[in-house]
Amino acid sequence: MTQSPTASSAAATPWFVVGGAKLVVMSLVTFGMYQVYWFYQQWTRHRATTGATIQPLARAIFGPVFCYALFSRLATAGIGVGLLGAVAPDVLAVGYALSNLASMLPDPWWLLTHASVVPLLVAQRAATAVALRAVPAASLNDTLTPLNWLAVLVGGTLFLSTAAGVLLPGALNPQSHLYLAREAERATQGLPRMLDAGTELMRVEARQRTLVYTRRLVTRANRDIDRAALQTTLRKAVTADACADGTMRGYLDDDVTLLFAYRDRNFEDVLSIDVRPGDCGR
Repeated sequence: MTQSPTASSAAATPWFVVGGAKLVVMSLVTFGMYQVYWFYQQWTRHRATTGATIQPLARAIFGPVFCYALFSRLATAGIGVGLLGAVAPDVLAVGYALSNLASMLPDPWWLLTHASVVPLLVAQRAATAVALRAVPAASLNDTLTPLNWLAVLVGGTLFLSTAAGVLLPGALNPQSHLYLAREAERATQGLPRMLDAGTELMRVEARQRTLVYTRRLVTRANRDIDRAALQTTLRKAVTADACADGTMRGYLDDDVTLLFAYRDRNFEDVLSIDVRPGDCGR
């Protein structure tokens, strides 16, 4: 079975061709995974064209490490077709590395990591120009395939909900795990800290429709604790405190359960107390 001229010529292009809009969309909805695919395709085409002894998959996975080498090759190739200065490999490499590091920033600044597609767009301009000069009939690869559309549907929904949660907190369902995880992360800042002389707040975690506050009784050991008596005493105090605290009361009013998990001074489980939305009254 013979390939069509378009298919065979597309396979023979010296560099991977993809439309700019498609590159941006796929990068966003896959949370950057399409960029790994992009690097893999570029290195694979380069190896096939030049016979270079390289491992495309490894170079794709470690994109920030090898991006300068790829951008340099594309800059040289671009000059050959008249794109003088269109690709500045050092600038693109630094921009790509920094935008990847942005993923470690707190809300909302970690969203800047999605700017990592910008250096790829610049490099793609040279890749496309060189590829089309070599194979004029090559496909521009600027339309979405059925698999691409599936990624857009699933990943796009997740991307938009995540971005909304960061940029528009009020747009999230206050019972959703995403919203509660953000609240837990905020509450965890500055922990551990002492609530009183005998109780330390260790961490706050999110579960479905539940926030878990882990506390440690810093002066008491399991063997010395009367659990029944402590349960009775703590339940009254914890419920009263939760209902009186503006932030916690807000969670309860949103039908979120607050679970207080107590540990002894040796970090062993002691007991748990849950405060439910109806415990404060309306």
